[in-house]
Amino acid sequence: MSEIERVCGDVRNWIGVGAAGEGVLRGSWNRRIEEEEEEAHRQNNEGDGDIESDGDDNGDGDVDDDDDGGGTGDEEAPLLASDIHTVILLDRSCDFVTPLTTPLTYEGLIDFVWKGGIRNGYVKVDELVVGGEAESENKKSAESFNKSTEKSTDKATTKSTNKKIPVSLNSTDPLFALLRNQNIETTGPFLAKQAQLIRESYSNFRENKSAKTIGEIHAFVKDLPGLTKNYQSLTQHIHIAEVVKKVTSSPEFREGWMRERGMLEGEADFDRLEDLISTRPPLWDVLRLLTLQSLTSNGIKSGRYDTIKREIVQQYGFESVEKIGVLEAMGAIRRKENLNFGSGVGDKDGEGGATGGNWSSLRTRMSLINDSVNISDPDDIAFVTSGYAPLSVRFIQAIVREETTFGTTFAGPGNKPSKGGLKTLVKVVRVTNDKSGGRNGPPTFEEVLERTKEEGSIDVSPPTKGGQETETQESKPVLLAYYVGGITYAEIAALRYLSALPATKFPFQIVIATTYVINGEKLIRSLVDC
Repeated sequence: MSEIERVCGDVRNWIGVGAAGEGVLRGSWNRRIEEEEEEAHRQNNEGDGDIESDGDDNGDGDVDDDDDGGGTGDEEAPLLASDIHTVILLDRSCDFVTPLTTPLTYEGLIDFVWKGGIRNGYVKVDELVVGGEAESENKKSAESFNKSTEKSTDKATTKSTNKKIPVSLNSTDPLFALLRNQNIETTGPFLAKQAQLIRESYSNFRENKSAKTIGEIHAFVKDLPGLTKNYQSLTQHIHIAEVVKKVTSSPEFREGWMRERGMLEGEADFDRLEDLISTRPPLWDVLRLLTLQSLTSNGIKSGRYDTIKREIVQQYGFESVEKIGVLEAMGAIRRKENLNFGSGVGDKDGEGGATGGNWSSLRTRMSLINDSVNISDPDDIAFVTSGYAPLSVRFIQAIVREETTFGTTFAGPGNKPSKGGLKTLVKVVRVTNDKSGGRNGPPTFEEVLERTKEEGSIDVSPPTKGGQETETQESKPVLLAYYVGGITYAEIAALRYLSALPATKFPFQIVIATTYVINGEKLIRSLVDC
């Protein structure tokens, strides 16, 4: 909190979601109050010293000749204008389900398909994947990538002897910036359209022979480097998309996606899970699915759980018992008889997260499944997985939509806690920075929502044109979504979608920050060594 406000200025609203979000918020806020009290005490002591030495007749400790004397040392300074209006600190344990699911966005699948995933804005792929022409283009990127990763090792490597080339995956590539959040089913038509545009750019010059003036030739030659770079980027992403599409079109992937979807909809298909274990996939994948099944089934009955556990031990050895025990200890895998409804992952007291409670009720109340989502022209954040809306992003939508309906509100002395609807799902706390100095400070959270309401209702209904908004985007206040414990590429894509919505649909621009970018494999491996 201190670092954010040091860089961006005082933030008006701080909202903590979940146990860790609340803990970080309360701890930082209390520490800030203590520091301000110590600073005020120090200034008062210095003021008393100045009075004695310089003989200030006013007795207010103000002896600065350059000061107009408009106030006293105890007066609070007006809230400085901040680049950030609201910060939401979201605990990963509030939504332990989303990282365990498979994303279907282009960026998320690249991280899923290639060993080691996306690291520092790059992914290492075989040279044969992107083609030899990409090598010279990526030479500088390779040097930068190797320097940034020389002290780290890949978590998994292939036995292929093909040369690995780091491919840049960030917004410096305009094509990737447009492609990264799209559902994999739409990448083919999109890339085909981009290829057509590039062909037309060349064709327009060649066919317009009669108009080849010196100025037109100069303009075309000037644009050639950009066209060449766009062509290389397009070729590169076509090759990558072909590999990704080949994976997602395989029967194994589709069966896995259907298995996950069934779990998300409340099905308890343990027979299929046992069949998977018999094929001996990577242990982390088995533990990922077992955890997902436990969370979405509100626990596993002891008899069935003992059977699955025994089969895992038979396939992977006694070392797997310890790994399962770690997930049991944090509450990610539970026996149904021992389930404490309303508690979150890692929270035995029922006050932390949401994904350890009644998943069926949570799924319905938060509209987590959307079978009719439009993936070509998205009308809901569920497009990132072709039907499942990330729970954590639904929480952010709910916080904005329900305005002041928070679990607990506290902003210093005199403010009484208020109860809200989200309290029944997840712990939410809020701090309001009341040093605004009247009209000099930024608008409150409620004032932003009220101003937006005057333009139109706030809801999560489909936008008119795929959630794209350019005219009023810059005028929207900034909301910083900070994920404590990691964020997935599916959640990032969903937040980008919300940020691009018109102000009448979502009244904030979203800036994303996190401790780590994760997926199912990275999450399980971070918890257990497998």
